[in-house]
Amino acid sequence: MLNSGYKRGAKRPVLIPVKGNQWEVKEMPTFAPVAMAGNNPNLPDDTRSRMIRVLLLPDIRGEVEESDWEQIENDATGLHDQLADWAEQVREQVRIERPGLPDGIIGRFREKWSPLKRVAVAAGGDWPRRVDVMALHDKDAHDMDKEDGLINEKPAVVLLRHIYELWPADTQFVPTLELIDMLVIAHSNLWGEEGPIGRKLTAKRLGGMLARSYKIHSDQPDRGAPRGYHRSAFVKPWIRMGITPPPRSDASDASDGSDADSSDPSFASDASDSRGGVAEPMQASTNGHCTLCDQPIATPNIACPGREWHSAESAT
Repeated sequence: MLNSGYKRGAKRPVLIPVKGNQWEVKEMPTFAPVAMAGNNPNLPDDTRSRMIRVLLLPDIRGEVEESDWEQIENDATGLHDQLADWAEQVREQVRIERPGLPDGIIGRFREKWSPLKRVAVAAGGDWPRRVDVMALHDKDAHDMDKEDGLINEKPAVVLLRHIYELWPADTQFVPTLELIDMLVIAHSNLWGEEGPIGRKLTAKRLGGMLARSYKIHSDQPDRGAPRGYHRSAFVKPWIRMGITPPPRSDASDASDGSDADSSDPSFASDASDSRGGVAEPMQASTNGHCTLCDQPIATPNIACPGREWHSAESAT
């Protein structure tokens, strides 16, 4: 309920009692402001990622202003009424406007900070800048927590990143068993017998994680040859999950057809189809997006402007 209730329109199925000692499923709204307080509460990562944390430290020197509710209630009530009147005046503006946020504030961070940025813009003055600073600080703190191992990544995300780190340069196809051996040797604490599940990563488990999470399937390019994975099948998930830098958004370097020559090694480096090694040109599809990375291309039938990111060696 907490994880769904941070967004307007969110609902959750619950059982409610009805006549005849029966129960009935009903969708109940969960959207509501929630404040949780605690002495360093151990909250799930999914809940923490939806929160804006306010850290309070003890006032050991007695310097904090009066906080006795009986003494500040009149002032607090007056401030409440002023804010309520102002909120009614800017309600429509806050509902409609979508001001921008700093670079890097995307995904869950955008969902958290966008409502406050809209309120800040309506308030004017220095408030929009303050929200931008806080959002960037929140993102930096999250990244440092992640580096320090305080945030646990899902196994499928860790697997995708490890495959990217271990994929041999200039190699378009890796047999499944070789890929498993590389993972076990490099990260035995996760994929070897000493890992969390107590046994070595198997081809079935590897295939299940990749298929369920990213729709990546193994392939047998030649009859009798070992099954394995094409690097081209990983390109889009690597980009989407932020493991490799995304393609550049401008298409200025491909405004004419000069860069569309498929003989260019960088153009063809990831052109093998994940089903069987058939060349797939990295050009705009009918919907104006690259057929491999799904990035928009300004002019149809030209090379993807981000094609340099389609190879691991140029995306390091």
